[in-house]
Amino acid sequence: RCHNAELVAALRARDIEHTEARKSLEREMNEQHDAVRETLQAQHKSELARVSAVHDEQLTALERKHEAELAAATRTIAEEKDMLHADSIAAALKQRDENHDRERNT
Repeated sequence: RCHNAELVAALRARDIEHTEARKSLEREMNEQHDAVRETLQAQHKSELARVSAVHDEQLTALERKHEAELAAATRTIAEEKDMLHADSIAAALKQRDENHDRERNT
């Protein structure tokens, strides 16, 4: 009986030791997990800010490019309009002169 009591006491002591070791390991793993998670969250936040800044720069560049292209197209249209107007005026004046010449000759 004495041997059984010692064995039971030893097993209980071992169980308590194992329980404490498991809890300690769980705490340590939770702390490590929290540290890794915080590091990854910080990296993610930093990378997200970097990507957002790059996106904003690219968007601004595209807006400037679009504005420049629009301004160039507007200038081209205005020049074409002026040329067409000048051609129309020249054609009308030529027609008027021809009509005047015909009237004088008749």
